[in-house]
Amino acid sequence: MELGNLKTVPLRDVWKNEEFDFSKWMVKEENIKLLNDEIGIQLVPKETEASVGRYSVDILATEDGTNNIAVIENQIEVTDYDHLGKLLTYAAGLNATYIIWVASEIRDEHLSAIEWLNENTTDEVNFFWLNPKFCLIFIETCFILLYTIGYRWRCCHFEEKI
Repeated sequence: MELGNLKTVPLRDVWKNEEFDFSKWMVKEENIKLLNDEIGIQLVPKETEASVGRYSVDILATEDGTNNIAVIENQIEVTDYDHLGKLLTYAAGLNATYIIWVASEIRDEHLSAIEWLNENTTDEVNFFWLNPKFCLIFIETCFILLYTIGYRWRCCHFEEKI
């Protein structure tokens, strides 16, 4: 048996664009299931780039069986104040129950902000940060991309280099 080399892949190497690539990937059934399993809530994607006044939330979803709204902000780089502001704007504009920030890495200040928001808002409002990880394995003639949102790994096969 031939073993391949495992290499961590930055999100930017997998997707060039948050809006057109990453968000569309996130709403696929198998990927939103990973997110749902990680946060323990069954979300149903409704729309990508949904209008919130003059702005657009990356993913608008609802909790299955309820009218609870979830906003998901994707960021393929390290967290920044711009995306935090967007997340809060979308949450307020849509009266969201679940506010989810998916980013490659979270800065300590932003993690503190998410924790503070969870501690100082009502129990009906819940903030989450998720960190997807991607690894690439080359075995013989194909590439295999392993990915996770949380702790459950999935696999995609590629015949050519990413």
